Amino acid sequence: MVPKVSRRTVAPLFLFESASLGVEKLDADILLRDTDHTNLKYAIDEYFAASGFPNENFMTYLSPHERGWFEAASFCVEHRFEVPYGVNATEYEEQSRKIVESVVIGMRVVKSTLVKPVLYLDWDDSGIGKLVGFRKGGFDIYRAPDERFEDFEATDVASLATLMPRVRQAIMTHTWGPFNRVANALNFYETGYRMNSGEMRFILFATSLESLFVTSNRGVSRQFRERISRFLAQAPPEQQKLENICRAIYNLRSSIVHGQAFDGAGRPSFDRLMFEIQEIGRRSLRKVLWNDILFATFQGSAVDLGHFLEQL
Repeated sequence: MVPKVSRRTVAPLFLFESASLGVEKLDADILLRDTDHTNLKYAIDEYFAASGFPNENFMTYLSPHERGWFEAASFCVEHRFEVPYGVNATEYEEQSRKIVESVVIGMRVVKSTLVKPVLYLDWDDSGIGKLVGFRKGGFDIYRAPDERFEDFEATDVASLATLMPRVRQAIMTHTWGPFNRVANALNFYETGYRMNSGEMRFILFATSLESLFVTSNRGVSRQFRERISRFLAQAPPEQQKLENICRAIYNLRSSIVHGQAFDGAGRPSFDRLMFEIQEIGRRSLRKVLWNDILFATFQGSAVDLGHFLEQL
């Protein structure tokens, strides 16, 4: 049997707060835990010293803003994995970082949050354990007026743990295998969150919903508003209300894409619809990821999915 080396990726999370204490298991090999700031800073300094960069360290590597994010990162995600001895670990590290990223994507599906990884730190846990590499993970995020964000409660962490196996499966399949509709929608939704342009954020949220609910090129607007409203609402009055919102969302999306003005008197409407599309996207993704049957259905062929959605 080929011996294996224990490895892990650690990512401190800025703007993530939780009532949870200690260590929470999100999947068999994924943990949510307190950040050990002192140990991580020491490891970064030691890494630079050992690499022949005596003038580089934690303080010089990170900007003042980034250091502030790091200090405020109360929690971190840790993914543990193994690499066959003697094999280049680069590909395994890349996959591990993608798994950590899928946790952040899952967090947004559970709750409105601006959480972002400050760093991705790669550890070799054989022997005494040492830091073998790291890179920055921060990014700017657009924040709509009056947009509110909440801390994660214990029930939210439990929901995240329930969703994570499916989020991870979809993202990893899509990245290293065939096209996956659910992962495509998750990626557009996450990219929307990372945009510091409101218009681009709106377009990406709309594209995420189109990835889930539009299965042909005919009657795209109708598919968008009718399928979403029937998927998320049960009673006819609720469906009609949601269909009207989706119609307004799609019209605004088309205005942006086709270069039509919507500023001035339209800005309050834009801010309202930004909130609506964000919540509709979250509710849709959460419902798909919560149920094994729905998860499988939305990963099926466009024809089969279209038939399912038309029968709602």
